[in-house]
Amino acid sequence: MSVHIPSGGYLILEPGPIVEGPGGGAIGITLGIDSGVQPIRITSIGDLSVVGMTGGFDGRIVFVVHVGGAGAVNFPAESLSATATDRFADAVGMDPDEGRAFIYDGSLSRWKKLTL
Repeated sequence: MSVHIPSGGYLILEPGPIVEGPGGGAIGITLGIDSGVQPIRITSIGDLSVVGMTGGFDGRIVFVVHVGGAGAVNFPAESLSATATDRFADAVGMDPDEGRAFIYDGSLSRWKKLTL
């Protein structure tokens, strides 16, 4: 599943088909982001896997904030559910009220966790 986040950058996911995959597991989504969207704010009730992000170019930095809800947001490394150039190089987890920064590495064609 792909979710495009337009200007405003807010994503709310609630229980039901959009969050639950086959067998009741967390579904994987790819975030499509516009050039002006900062930060991406996610509210998730239930665990969510973000398997990739579109719009990467060398040096691009994207901030993702989990603004609430009961579930974790996970960014699995090298998920085959995402296009190769949209994948994350590092596995990253995020609980409610936490944020993460990612930088796109053009030589790897992957999103990497940015540590400050």
